[in-house]
Amino acid sequence: SSPWCGGGVVPNGSVHRAALCGLLCLVGPGCSAERALPGVVETVGEVPGASGLAVAADGTLYVVDAVNHRVVSVDGSGEVSIVAGTGEAGFEDGERATFSNPAGLALREGDLFVADFFNHAIRRIALDTGVVSTVAGGPDAGFVDGSLAEARFDRPVSVAFGTEPDVLYVLDAWNNAVRAVDLDERRVTTVAGRPEAGRRDGSAGADGEARFFRPWDVAFAGDGSLFVTDNDNHTIRR
Repeated sequence: SSPWCGGGVVPNGSVHRAALCGLLCLVGPGCSAERALPGVVETVGEVPGASGLAVAADGTLYVVDAVNHRVVSVDGSGEVSIVAGTGEAGFEDGERATFSNPAGLALREGDLFVADFFNHAIRRIALDTGVVSTVAGGPDAGFVDGSLAEARFDRPVSVAFGTEPDVLYVLDAWNNAVRAVDLDERRVTTVAGRPEAGRRDGSAGADGEARFFRPWDVAFAGDGSLFVTDNDNHTIRR
């Protein structure tokens, strides 16, 4: 089983593990016994700009180092390695790819999907080769559904796979919308929300009634329900 029992990112960029035995601080400058809950505390590396994270079946922890525009991995012994990104902001695919403040991560089979915040794009890292490709969006902001080549985002911040293995859900923060990237059909659609910010429940879809204000994180429940942290509305939405 994975050595990481669970995880979260706190505002100072530290990554912690919450476990029944206590709270173990994995990476980041904020890791210290003084900041932790009672239990075992151990610092095993530093990722100064830690934000999004994902855990592989073999226990490898993938972490976005946003301020350094890269994605790193942390293995079970705490060794930190660069997965992709040069440390400089940019928008280049390939083996020496660049990102601009990457944010959320989602893992599917051998690929790591990245919400590339200031590039307004969804990127894919092939973990076996380290090669990065752009799935949809970038580099200009917009709000466009359609083919992967046509679609546009405005500061995507969080990504997650749900019950459909080929559909990646994206929180498109400055468009105040939840978007879906269908990797099989190669299309992007709007699940709920519009660029006009608001706080309203109601029907989903691009023309629906629901409104968000800076949606920031997404997670799926066991029954397939999608939960959204509606950041500037201080609300959890379903």
